[in-house]
Amino acid sequence: YEPIAYFASPGDFVPTDVHKFLAGYRTSELGLFDVETGALVTLMKPSDTSATLDRLYTQMNKVASHPHQDLAISAHEDRTVKFWDLKSGQCVHNMIAHQTVVSSLAIDPAGAYVLTAGIPDITI
Repeated sequence: YEPIAYFASPGDFVPTDVHKFLAGYRTSELGLFDVETGALVTLMKPSDTSATLDRLYTQMNKVASHPHQDLAISAHEDRTVKFWDLKSGQCVHNMIAHQTVVSSLAIDPAGAYVLTAGIPDITI
């Protein structure tokens, strides 16, 4: 498929590699791109083998890069937050974060805390 047609989440620059940019897909995949060429460097796929395909491939609503580690964190329609190792290209952790959709997230500048928001229950 043509990846650009499936973008869902606003992307984020990677602070640990100024030449890279992240973008999330409606399929729950995460793309790591080269800023200068626009080329897809790595396409990361969720790895929760216990999930059904419907839950495994749900829209990514937001992605944020950790300020000091090669790590990205993403918020999803299926109530989950996923943690991605940017070096290995693997989803290293997947957790349920809200009772409904995880609409957004942010990482504090020190990298110690992750804040998530859910809708329609408006919880943080």
